[in-house]
Amino acid sequence: MKHPINVELIKLAQRWGYWDGNTAEFNDVGLEEFAAAIRASEREACAQLCDEYVVPASIAGAHPDYLIGKQMAFEQAARAIRARGEK
Repeated sequence: MKHPINVELIKLAQRWGYWDGNTAEFNDVGLEEFAAAIRASEREACAQLCDEYVVPASIAGAHPDYLIGKQMAFEQAARAIRARGEK
């Protein structure tokens, strides 16, 4: 089965290596930078999912503080995911 080509990965490959339309080639430095860019892109995608999560206005039987705490947890998760790239 052929996998779909990820446009973002192609852009990264073009930036840090050589992309001939079918394969990518990298030198050692380019490969490490490509891998770092992929990790950063994935971290940001995960953090954005946390940013975009909307806690329902109400959950049957849930105290309002629970809903506030749940939203805070998603905000903290987004910050923690982004902080992993700053180490």
